[in-house]
Amino acid sequence: MTDDNEWITVEDAAVILGTSSRQANYLGTQGKFRTRRATAGGRRVLYHRGEVEVHAAERVKPTMAPPKHARAELMPIGEYRAHVERLEDTLATYARRIGYLEGQLEERKHILEDSQQLREDVQALRRERDRLAQDREQLAKDREQLQRALEDAQRRPWWRRLFGG
Repeated sequence: MTDDNEWITVEDAAVILGTSSRQANYLGTQGKFRTRRATAGGRRVLYHRGEVEVHAAERVKPTMAPPKHARAELMPIGEYRAHVERLEDTLATYARRIGYLEGQLEERKHILEDSQQLREDVQALRRERDRLAQDREQLAKDREQLQRALEDAQRRPWWRRLFGG
């Protein structure tokens, strides 16, 4: 076994027991193994390693799988730098993509403005076409009147055309 004076934290007890920290704390408060305060009047509770190990050996089945990583592990600086560089590359890629999409959006706004201008121009051209069609009809009427007047004038004798009447 271990030294009689070896005390462990609730997280370490949970790993040994194969439970969560809450379950390990509950077992300690139920008196399954000895506990003590880390400092006089402190809130942190320590558990006796030997009794926790004995209780873990007696347990038939753990209530929960032990956590894969009880504590955070530090990453070597080289790996961390490479990781940060990959993140910066990813960020730069996304920034370029955002810039491209903003450019596309701006271009489509201009196309929309241009299409609105073109619609207005088409309306103006249609109005002009309608006005010109009316003018053409009026000119056709005037031509017919002048044609009739010419025909009437040609039917009169030359002396009436010359002296009037």
